[in-house]
Amino acid sequence: MRQSIYPITPVAITPGTAGSWQQVNLSSYLPVGATGALFHNVNAHASLWRAFGLRKNDSTDNRIQTLHFSGHNWAAMGVDVNRILQAYVENTTDQSIYLVGYTMSSITFLDNAIDKSPATVGSWQNIDLSAYPKAIGFIFEIAETTNTLYLLGMRKNGSTDTSNSGTRNHQTFSVFIGCDGSQIVQAFIENAAIQIWLTGIIYDGVVFNTNANEVTPASPNIWTNLTSLPANSCMGIYEIDN
Repeated sequence: MRQSIYPITPVAITPGTAGSWQQVNLSSYLPVGATGALFHNVNAHASLWRAFGLRKNDSTDNRIQTLHFSGHNWAAMGVDVNRILQAYVENTTDQSIYLVGYTMSSITFLDNAIDKSPATVGSWQNIDLSAYPKAIGFIFEIAETTNTLYLLGMRKNGSTDTSNSGTRNHQTFSVFIGCDGSQIVQAFIENAAIQIWLTGIIYDGVVFNTNANEVTPASPNIWTNLTSLPANSCMGIYEIDN
């Protein structure tokens, strides 16, 4: 198995202009051949929500959601061959975008995301992604469009996990989730205000558990080492459930 995701020391890449889509050139941080980037996005304002968005360069997508005050999210987005993407922030003082990693050729990103939101709410529903027959997992952008506390869950098909969590304080973020051999994943949305957009396809380099392993620290408010990952692992993907 070849490595597909590469963590790096975080570096701030926040655009200098607010209120419009801005190109962000990551060629100083990403190697030639990189297909996408991973981000930690922060709104440091104590009381105001702030608008935020990411899209692939030259994409026509225009999804702009908000980050909760004193809040943050994690996201992944594709870059073009020149390692450029586009970002939208409402305020350059309150908001920070940190580059924390990148992906290589075994993970690809769509120029324009595809809406894969289930038509049925209130129960687990299959999302058929058999159009990508060699995929082992997928990357989705979640968009909650009404600033309301609705529940969302995603899981590998065949999983018995039932966790779902409210989206109000995190109106937009990325989800990495594995699929079964027929390229099916499952999603739970409480309300159609939650949109699930397919942004990336994972072909190699990641191992997805069918059922998640809980590694919650026993003590709050202190940095704690989590359970060790398997040998030769370079990073872990975690679901945070509140």
